[in-house]
Amino acid sequence: NISRNADKEIVLEWSDCSDLVGVADKCEEDDKVEIVQNDGAMSWASAQVYRMNQDHDESYREDPYDVLIIDAFNYVEELYLNEAFIETLYNCLNDYGLIVFHLGKVSNVLNSKNDDSSTTSSKMTLFMDLLENVGFQSVHMYTESHLKSPGQYTFVIAMKQESSRGGFYMNSAEIDISMKYKIRQSHSGSLPLKHFDDATMKGYQVPHKVFEIDYCATDPAPVFCDRYNLSRIAKLDIPLSTNFVVKISSVGEGSGRGLFATRDIPKGSVLGIQETIHPVYVAPSTTELIYYYHDMIDETEIFYNYMDGYGFNYVSKGSDAYMVESNVLTFVNHGCNGDYNIDSYTGIEKKKNKAFFTEQNVTHSHFPKKRRPFFSPFLDRHVHLYDVDLNEVTRDIKAGDEILSDYLFYTDSYENSFFSESQVLKRICNGEEVGLITKAESDN
Repeated sequence: NISRNADKEIVLEWSDCSDLVGVADKCEEDDKVEIVQNDGAMSWASAQVYRMNQDHDESYREDPYDVLIIDAFNYVEELYLNEAFIETLYNCLNDYGLIVFHLGKVSNVLNSKNDDSSTTSSKMTLFMDLLENVGFQSVHMYTESHLKSPGQYTFVIAMKQESSRGGFYMNSAEIDISMKYKIRQSHSGSLPLKHFDDATMKGYQVPHKVFEIDYCATDPAPVFCDRYNLSRIAKLDIPLSTNFVVKISSVGEGSGRGLFATRDIPKGSVLGIQETIHPVYVAPSTTELIYYYHDMIDETEIFYNYMDGYGFNYVSKGSDAYMVESNVLTFVNHGCNGDYNIDSYTGIEKKKNKAFFTEQNVTHSHFPKKRRPFFSPFLDRHVHLYDVDLNEVTRDIKAGDEILSDYLFYTDSYENSFFSESQVLKRICNGEEVGLITKAESDN
């Protein structure tokens, strides 16, 4: 913990670890903890920067930190907006390390606008840009009210690896199990954590509404704030129940079932908003088990074919997970040679400023290096909607037309799989191969 202005009583309260099994009675005396107080933060950082700049001196890396807690919100410019300081913290962490920054009261964070009147960027924006530039891959903002001082306080967690998001987005059962097996037991048998349980952690996963409002009020407004504005797109909704029918696809032999419009649908419409936001969700931990068992157990193989054949893979929770649409949109086929008439919001965004390409000429260079904004309280509050995504009509559809999408960006979790799966689409479109569902059904 690095602190410029630690309250003595709070530090003493934190320091009582006498009830924990296998830990020093005074927390700060435990060999896993190092506390730097008062003006020590800057001198500590200066020493680390000096050592980092010495040729061949890697000694500070010999025992890197797992977690750093920075409690210095009164010194934003000196520390949080100091590139050398932030970079030093980054380099002092192990490969999967993280930092927790205390930013102060929510109201103070929202009012911390940049002194330069020529820009609308807040100090928060500058801070987030700095974290991204030094190499952090994921950030999460949350508020906490269980402090000595009244009010809600803001914290930011910065992670070196995107895969660490999996720990942040665990479900309630996974949190309970993790707490049971990973937290030190107490001599008294009482819970060692005073203000934390699965419900608290689930609350941390969703930033405060005021940060979404502040983020979306910036100029220019972030694109996803408008794209996923339900008040706006509700007027464009085309319900699924009465406007579509499922029958044999017109794409070609072996393409299975397809979805067809029963009415004209204008460009710019959004298909089935209310139905789309309730998918079958296969969590990362479940996906991992399916991967492990799908070649061993027949029933698992069947479920794997279902989630991979009808669904799509995404990694926004840190590792592989799947979404399967629980409505007729799950029967939408791929539009070969760019002949699609709907596209996902994220697919549209990823194709911006790129020459037109299809499964026939796609290359590794088309892989989207950056899948979502580094910092977005809006998307963090609506992560489920972003993951399942919405489908926009990209050209006018006539009654009787088959609904076709672009599958290329359904497989963009990893660069290698993006290209290999695009080659599968190419072979299917060229009649050299059939899709997973068609193959599975013909085998049975």
